[in-house]
Amino acid sequence: MSWREEEHSRWSWLSLVFISRLFLAWSFDRIISASFVHVTDRFHTPTAAIILGATLAIIPMYLEYFTSFISTQVNAIFLYSAVWFLAAVSAAVLPFRRRRIFETAQKSMVGRVPVVSLFGVLGAILFAPNNELVKKAVHNYPKRLRGYVWPDPHASGSLQLGEWGFRGIKLHPLMNAFLPTDEVVLPIMDEARKRRIPVAIHSGHPRSLSLGALVSWRSSTRT
Repeated sequence: MSWREEEHSRWSWLSLVFISRLFLAWSFDRIISASFVHVTDRFHTPTAAIILGATLAIIPMYLEYFTSFISTQVNAIFLYSAVWFLAAVSAAVLPFRRRRIFETAQKSMVGRVPVVSLFGVLGAILFAPNNELVKKAVHNYPKRLRGYVWPDPHASGSLQLGEWGFRGIKLHPLMNAFLPTDEVVLPIMDEARKRRIPVAIHSGHPRSLSLGALVSWRSSTRT
């Protein structure tokens, strides 16, 4: 077993923890059955949400370890993207499907359209880092903002520095399907070291657990 396979095998169980909170939140908002929000007297946990999460998590875990369905990275990106896309759609339709909840909130409107719906639609359409928007924001407020570019290590030419005026680099292992120690990351780290700019790497999930190895390889880059 390679170190990467070992890392996945040690941390894949976290999906059982992450996904149950989604069902709990959806149940609170009555997007799914209210039974998933119930906390049992015996275990003091939302048992139904945990059981459903564990059942669904077994499917991608099985595909990861016992089949060649899709690579582990693509599986993770697809599943997380589906969740965030559903959240954006939910925001767009909430004022119309759950008007009572919307009416009790501090609502904002653009004409007759709820602002939350507009943001939901934009989130569902865009759903991607937009370095051009960051560039424009920094250009409009140069004394207040310092921009970080969000490159895709797999895409050539995505590290837009220089004339774009970015002051740092943001990497997201989960969204762009890589591990911090993958070879595609090293040119970015070397460029940051040459330009003496910091690199921010999204953490808090299993894909970021190899950050220590990356820092030891490129110790002269601020991370």
